[in-house]
Amino acid sequence: MKFRFTKMHGVDSDFVIVDTITQAIFFSKENIKKLADRRTGIGFEYLILVEPPYDPDIDFHYRIFNEKGEEVHFGLGCAGCVAQFVRAKGLSGKNNIPVSLANGNVNLSVEKDSTVVVDIGQPVFEPNLIPFKAKQAEKTYIVRADDYNVLCGVVSVCEPFCIIEENDLSLGRIDLIGKSLSHHERFSSQTKFEFFKINSKNDIDLVTYNEDLDLHAINIFGVCAACAVGINQEKLNSNVTVHIGQKSLNISWEGIGSSIIMKSYANHVYDGEMEIL
Repeated sequence: MKFRFTKMHGVDSDFVIVDTITQAIFFSKENIKKLADRRTGIGFEYLILVEPPYDPDIDFHYRIFNEKGEEVHFGLGCAGCVAQFVRAKGLSGKNNIPVSLANGNVNLSVEKDSTVVVDIGQPVFEPNLIPFKAKQAEKTYIVRADDYNVLCGVVSVCEPFCIIEENDLSLGRIDLIGKSLSHHERFSSQTKFEFFKINSKNDIDLVTYNEDLDLHAINIFGVCAACAVGINQEKLNSNVTVHIGQKSLNISWEGIGSSIIMKSYANHVYDGEMEIL
């Protein structure tokens, strides 16, 4: 079974993108693992499948699989690649492209310099809509965790996030606080936890608490959530550079009533054809 693909570099990874609109192609978990191998396959961190829309108001849906063949539910780091791909392959001639992915819809706008602006939508701070157990919306909440209090912001950016300012972003510190909060009664089971250190009002370091203790994992919705909370708490300016390990993102938000904006980029590496045996 032969298929055409495009190799691209984006905000946080390298991707292989496959058009499943004009190609009838199915990838099993084992297929994806073999293709991801950098010695014997194509080599990539994520496989992106561009599909027909599920919603008449959306132009495309895309799905994301990691190198283990597992579908993942975050993927705005490849948004710039998706926008450039559908235009390069003649699937769309539009500059504004609404797309959907597993955990939400976003609008992609291609600018003259080929930068892709990703409209994430408006953050939600109302506790019952996040959801988060609180009597009223606050910029900062005090949550009792084990023997100490944690000051945090809580927001939904397509999914719920708890955001904590922390000067010590070491693995031990993040694991200690993350474990204390991850099963706390005030948070839903879907809540994710982001920790940021302020370098200046326009520059932060960010790490994500997760069970794998991979502090350099990137959830773009979490990056946006952290910026929204920091700006809402007046600790950050409206335009922020976020560092996650060796990678950086630019996020802007003008405050309540406006959308969070992320600038993305995409580098085309090559087009190819491969056969799955």
